[in-house]
Amino acid sequence: MVAVLRADGTQFDPDQFMAESHLEACKLYRKDEPLFPELKPEGKKHSTSGITFVVSDADFHDFPQQIVEATAYLEINRDELSRLRDFAGIESVTLDFGIAQRDVMVQCDYLPPSLIRLAGELELGIEITQYPIDTDGADSEPG
Repeated sequence: MVAVLRADGTQFDPDQFMAESHLEACKLYRKDEPLFPELKPEGKKHSTSGITFVVSDADFHDFPQQIVEATAYLEINRDELSRLRDFAGIESVTLDFGIAQRDVMVQCDYLPPSLIRLAGELELGIEITQYPIDTDGADSEPG
């Protein structure tokens, strides 16, 4: 999973939203649950409740394809994403693109107006998360 849509809030109930949604979540978390329950059950806790959806599974080296798939996801699910944005307790909805950090002096990555317009209409934030490439040539997959 490389490009995701995250929604969260301190008073958000992800189970209640999903009970009436056709969207397929890849992750649900609840406020005060451990961030890493298997590794550190007594460790840091979530400060909000939230839900995550995969909007593109294109490789993190293929940002243009992520944009195509994410745009299609937003268009197809526009009504349900509007319901999510307006759902009780939601404070933030963010489209997050996970991309490869390239070995360049300046890394520039382009977002087309069609995606920006659609995200704006849905009141979504846009985030680009860069992941480093391992020195042995293997990619560092997002966690």
